[in-house]
Amino acid sequence: RVKATERFEAIYPLLKEVALAPTGSNTMKQIFTISLNLAGQGNPVLAKEATAIAIWSLTKNADCFKLWDIVYAENLEASVALLKKLVDEWKDHSIKLSSSPRDTLTVSQTMKSFRQKNAKAITEGGADCSLYKEADKSCKVISGRVDRGSGRRFTDITALVIGASGAALGTAGVTFVIVGLKYLGF
Repeated sequence: RVKATERFEAIYPLLKEVALAPTGSNTMKQIFTISLNLAGQGNPVLAKEATAIAIWSLTKNADCFKLWDIVYAENLEASVALLKKLVDEWKDHSIKLSSSPRDTLTVSQTMKSFRQKNAKAITEGGADCSLYKEADKSCKVISGRVDRGSGRRFTDITALVIGASGAALGTAGVTFVIVGLKYLGF
């Protein structure tokens, strides 16, 4: 019981800082980094909880994706676990991860960067080759889902433009807009 109290006292300042910190702060990035490190350690219970906290950090602050890109290779095992969990729980997190065009772009760019790192590591071979292959599968799925989501928004906007054009120009105008969109490949 004394050791548990000592551990709590040791992390209390960080917990307090986290509780009072805005979501865009450096504290969120620190939480992500610590969680990612813990997610790669051997304790399955700790790794599961740390992975959940890391995902929470990503959903609260998309800049954590940029940080993840920097520390990806040195936390490969944890990154694979995090990527798999994101794929498995995509429906739960996708709305938060694509809440703005900026966030969607950040996620997309990070996945692209991961895929480039994966391809390079797979080509070079080595001890972690299977981990990079596993990571790449998840990155590919996430990239497809992010791109599909932004494509759906584009389709919705296109439909809105067609509808507005129809209201403004009448039937002949709608036909013109539809022919123009088909010509452009939409």
